[in-house]
Parts: sequence; structure tokens; C-alpha cells
Amino acid sequence: MRMQDGHGMTLESYVPGRVRVRLAKEHRHTSLMSDLAALVEDVTGLRKVTTNPKTGGILIEYDPDTLDIGQLVTVARMAGLMEDVDIPVTTRVTHKSLPPWPSVSPTAEKILGEIRRVDNQVYRATNGVWDAKTLIPAGLLGLALYRAIVSGRNSPVPWYTLVWYAYSTFMHWHNPRKGPIGPAR
Repeated sequence: MRMQDGHGMTLESYVPGRVRVRLAKEHRHTSLMSDLAALVEDVTGLRKVTTNPKTGGILIEYDPDTLDIGQLVTVARMAGLMEDVDIPVTTRVTHKSLPPWPSVSPTAEKILGEIRRVDNQVYRATNGVWDAKTLIPAGLLGLALYRAIVSGRNSPVPWYTLVWYAYSTFMHWHNPRKGPIGPAR
């Protein structure tokens, strides 16, 4: 979708949460680009604005639960950056009106329940020293060390791959930004 107004600003792409616009070549000045970024940075719900003066691209990332494309276009119009650009109906869809993600299937719920049960059993059996979310990556790390020392190159899965799996699994299950995964004990 490419829509252009009289000032040379083109709406290049839109998905809920991300809008990309491009300025015409004659408007691609570093000062203008930073002024545009500063203009929208004060908008509530905005996450990040990235500008590229060489290409004239401006990427606006926002919270679709707080803002929608119509509000961003209104801000641009009020600032005199855009004239009446007609937004197609397909881009007016807000994040809230999208169909919900399907809930967890009964099979997945059963598997998750068993994993939680094993995790809790390990936690209780070790008096809180270990849980399955820590024991599994530790086991992968132990296997990696064994393969590095004993098996060498004859191993079907190289030791460094197992180290990566151990690290990746541990960090996924113990993400400091999300908090630990699993039931509260």
C-alpha cells in the first residue's frame, strides 16, 4: 500500500503496532527527520521511532492497545505533515478487533499439566534446591561436557550445540524480564 500526500510523505506499510512512512527526496534532511521523530515521541503509547535520513524512512512502533493508525495520522495532519490521505479500510483494523488467538488445546493443556507436575515433584524432592526448569538445562550442560571430553568428534550432536541448548533453555525458562515460568510454590 503506498499513499502519498502533497508534502511528499508516503505511508509505505502498516500492521498494528508498526507504521513505516517515507519522505520524498527533497525533504530528507537530518534536522527535519529528527524534528519529526521528536514530534511523535511525546505521543502516549509510542514505543520507538527510528529514522533514516538517507532513505527518508521513519519507522514508528507503538502499543496497538493504546493507539491506532488513525490517531497517528491525526497527529501528522495537525502538525501539517500530511494532507487528507485516505486510509484504506483494511488499515483501520485495530489490534483489539483482531480475532483472539485460539486457546490452548486439551492435549497441550494435559502436556503442560504433566510438565508442571514433574517440575513440582523435583522441587519437593530436592527441598527447593532444584526444579525441572533448572535440572534439564544442567543435564544438557553435563552431557555437553561429557561429549566434549570423552566423545570428541564422533558425537551425533556436537558438544557446543548442547551448550547452546542448555543456555537457551535455561534463559527461556528463567527470563529475568518475564519472571520465572511455572506455578508459584
